[in-house]
Order: sequence, then C-alpha cells, then structure tokens
Amino acid sequence: MYRLRNLLKRQGARVASVFLCAALAVTLWLTDAPMAYAAEELAAAAPVQAADPAYALGPPATANTADGAALPPPDGRPNGRPELGGAAPQTGSIVPLDVPLTGTQLPANTVTAARTQQAVTELYNTSIRSYNKADLFAAPPEENIGGYKPGTLSEDAKTKTLAQINYFRNLAGLNSVILHPTRFDYGQYGATGLEIVGRLTHSFTSGEEATLKNYMTAHQLDMAKAAISAGNTDPDYILWNGNCSTSNNIVEDVQNYIDDTANVVADVGHRMNFLDINSQAVVFGAGARHYDCFSLYGSPFQASNPNTQAYYAWPPEGYFPKQSIADGAMWSVVLSKDYANSLSGSPGAYTSGMRVYVAYGGVSAEATNLLFDMNYNLAYPCVTFSLPASVKAAIQNTSSVYNNGGTSDVTVTVTGIKDSGGADHFAQWTTMLYQAPLYPAQVTGIRSAQTTYHVVKNKTLTIPYVADLKAGEARTPVFTWKSSNNNYVSVTQSGKVKGLVAGKSAKITITSDNGVTKTFTVKVAKAAVKAASVSVVKPPKTIKVGATAVLKVKVNPSKATGAVVTFSLDKASKKVVTVDKAGKVTALKKGTAKITVKAGGQSTVVTIMVK
Repeated sequence: MYRLRNLLKRQGARVASVFLCAALAVTLWLTDAPMAYAAEELAAAAPVQAADPAYALGPPATANTADGAALPPPDGRPNGRPELGGAAPQTGSIVPLDVPLTGTQLPANTVTAARTQQAVTELYNTSIRSYNKADLFAAPPEENIGGYKPGTLSEDAKTKTLAQINYFRNLAGLNSVILHPTRFDYGQYGATGLEIVGRLTHSFTSGEEATLKNYMTAHQLDMAKAAISAGNTDPDYILWNGNCSTSNNIVEDVQNYIDDTANVVADVGHRMNFLDINSQAVVFGAGARHYDCFSLYGSPFQASNPNTQAYYAWPPEGYFPKQSIADGAMWSVVLSKDYANSLSGSPGAYTSGMRVYVAYGGVSAEATNLLFDMNYNLAYPCVTFSLPASVKAAIQNTSSVYNNGGTSDVTVTVTGIKDSGGADHFAQWTTMLYQAPLYPAQVTGIRSAQTTYHVVKNKTLTIPYVADLKAGEARTPVFTWKSSNNNYVSVTQSGKVKGLVAGKSAKITITSDNGVTKTFTVKVAKAAVKAASVSVVKPPKTIKVGATAVLKVKVNPSKATGAVVTFSLDKASKKVVTVDKAGKVTALKKGTAKITVKAGGQSTVVTIMVK
C-alpha cells in the first residue's frame, strides 16, 4: 500500500555562513520498475550524465587531466596503501580496537573501497563548489496577484545543480540521477508557494491555501503542495517524503544538505534522501528570496530492485576528499533495505543495542550523539553519530598529513547489530581522508575593452576583464595579478591598481590558474586629465540573431585619467542582446538594442538592430 511520510521542518541555519537568499525545491523520483517514459525523452531532457551505476566508480583511474596537472604524491607508507593509479586499498586489514568483535562482519561497500586515490580526485574535480546566484534564472519568479509566474531556472543552474547532486551520489558509490522530463514545474511552484506564505512548511494551512489561490490555479496549487510533501496528483508514483529549509545558493546548498551539521534527528533524513540508493531522477526549482524544499517520490520497494550492499557509510570506506565533509558534520551508516530484510527482524531489533567506536592514530573512543533513525531514508535502519572529541582533535592536530598528499585514516566500528534470532553482527570500515587537489579551470582567453590606463598619483582604479572558458567548463577559475614594478604601480588580487610615482608606469599582468595571461599598461599622472568625449569606432548597425560583434571604444583625450570603459543596457535592450565588460555584443532575438558606453564621466549610445 502506498504510504506518505513527511519529514520535519529543518531547524536553524544549515551552516553559520548560510543566509536567506534563495529558495530551492528538489524532488527525487524513485522507481523499482522500468522507466515510464521513452529513453529518448530522458536523453533529450537530461544533457548531463544519465543514470549509470558504473559511473559510481568515477572517471577511470588512468584518465589524464586536460591540463596535465600533476596529482599529489602517494603517502609513501609501506602498509599496503596504493600509489596513485595503482591497486585499490586492501580490505580486511583494519586496525583492531579495544572492543570485542563478536558475530559476523557485514561485507564492505565494494564500490567505494575499490577506488584509487586518483579516481576519487578525478571525481572531486567534477564537483561545483561555488555558484553565482545572478545566473540562477532564465526568467525570475513574479509573485504578483493576477500576474503570478513561477519563473524558470537557467540551463546553467539546472546543469550545475544536477552535477553537484550527482557528485555526492557518485562519491557514495551510487548511480547518477537524471532530470525528470515532465515534472519540473512542481519544484518551481513549491518554492514560490513557500515564498508567498513566508514560512517553512510541509502542509499549507487552509488560510494559506486560500491566499495561494489568489496567485495560482487549482492545478498549480496541487503541484506546489506536492513539492512540499502535502499531496500528490500523480496516480503512478506516490509522494514519499520531503523537506524544506532556508537557502543561500541553489548549488552550494547541496553541500549543506549532505553535511547535516545540526546534530538533531530532524536533520538525519536530508543526507539520506539525496543519497538514497534507488533514486533515478530529480526535480528542483527556486524561489526568489528565502526558502528551499525538496521532495522524494517513489513506489513500494519490491524484490525486483535488489540492493546487494549490506550497508552504506558516510563518509564511505576508501579514499575521501576532506573538503567534501564539514568538520562539524555527523557521520552515518545505513543498513540497506535488502540486507535488513535478510535479518528477518523488525528494524528496532537491529539497532537497539548498537554502539559506534571511532579510532584514529592510536586514539579510539565511543562516538557521541548517536541517533537511531527508523523513519527516514525510506525505512532503512540508520545510525548517525558525531566523532568523539578526542578523535576529532587528533585529526585536526595532524591535518598536515592529508594537506600534504597523505591520508588521515579513520576506522569506524559498529557493534551490537542483532537479528531476530539474537545472532550478533558488526560492521567495520576505514575512511581515508585526504586533501584532494583542484585542477585549474580551462580558461581559453582573457579580454578587456582597454589595454592602457592612466591614473593620478595616489588614486586607484579597477581593471575590468572577461575570461573565456572552454566549452563545458563548470569550475570557477582563479586569477593572480602582478605588477612589473610595485614601487611605481601596485595591484591587489582583485585587479585594483594604485599609482605611486608620477611620470612612471608599470605592466600589470593577470594570469589564470591554467596559465593564460593578459597584460595592461598603467601610467601614473601628476594631475587629473578630464575626458572630453567617448566614442565607438565604426559600430555595427545590424547583426543577425546568434551573431556577435565587439565594440571598439575610443576615449578622447587618450591620456584621460581614471577613464574606465563600461557598457550597459536598458531593460528592453536586455531582451535583444547581451554585452560583456569587454564590449562583446551577442544578439538574442530580433529587435533594436541601445547600448550605453561610459568612460571618465562621458557617455555615448550605440543603437544596433538585430535581424
């Protein structure tokens, strides 16, 4: 029989640095039966990695990075640890604890235990660690009575949010999920519904529903209710559970859900829902300001969807990037559904006598804040715990080990797992924490509207630029700035230059982390020189949809000080073209666009017709 299970409201902030800026709705759709829609529909709807259990291993261990960046050296200890790209970690030789281990040991997670450090590092470099919220929407939500629109996410936001979800799923040894081709509106209506009522909830009150009916149609309200786990209009798949919280950024918030740092049972389900073993497709959307939510859809579990792993740990056994788990995050172990069923007992029988012990570097202690969870993660028995203070301190004191290419090996032992007949079972695994290196983003070029600047002594200006990225590059590039003579002209790492000696000049160079450079000349003037005019040299009068053009700007006089060229569009023109900081114009649709060019207090307007 179908069941509906709601998660509790998230309490407090996810992380101290996370503030209310956007609202996210995520819906995970599960099935133990064949996909209900054609494979070609899925391929068209999901431009990124489709569900593929083999991908859980991450990229091949022998894969080379595009930029040829060197991987970190192996830790070099003669205890069976593999060299990069070599053999997998040896299992079954875990450091014993001063804890009696009785009964049968549960088999390890063979997927994560078998991965090499190089494979995990390659996988880590698929993760998205930051995202510009300004790029979130193709069309932002409009929460106006009579003019309500849920908005639509940009393709970039869809791709990167999905990539981050799949990064953590692959890291746990699970399959990738795909974008659901027909239910994306559910997430958008759920998120904007929370925005309108102004609170986190999994069930709108009758008064709130009455308010929402002023904005939404009855069908739209049903979709909003489904997204926050209050109802479902789909006869084929039942709404299993859901959650919502405050959010800072749709992509970055995925990490916050995974970390579950609050140490309360209401938070246990967040990680487990993202990392559910049967998930196949995902829906997410965003409101404009404050709230986020995600929901899990599924059908009853059946023997036709077997799970051979006895348990899933987080962080899992084997190599694990230290950057992918917060210092305050709880750790967890989930007995898989099929293994739990094989014990022939009720879930409570598996965990009532459980104890968790953690060891690192000769220090071992019993874990604290144990939470035994029978309700979340679709009824899988789950134990979540905090690292003992002594072990956490030992890891922090030896952080230089994993910061320098080695690993900090943490062994977890779970005892007291009993089946209905009273027989004992235990689980034991080692997570090898290490600092995964970041490969540089692939910058193909750096552009600017100017190559020479004039600045008055003791005055500053910031050099604008545009970095072009290789197609498909999702990583954020890192840049460094350098002056050829810091005594004449100084420069900060944000590109702000300051003139120090009148009559002198310096070369200012920006360099991307993959070695692409751009050099500017900055000359220092004794006194200010005002700009008399600014003009565009032979601007294009017409361009075709999809075409580009670069505006070449001339400032008169050329020695005008502080004259930094900028470009802007009015609201109507933004629908017709885009223009970047370097003056590159891209035509979007037919129409007329007006581009305002400014420098040194002077301005001019360029009119371009798009055909």
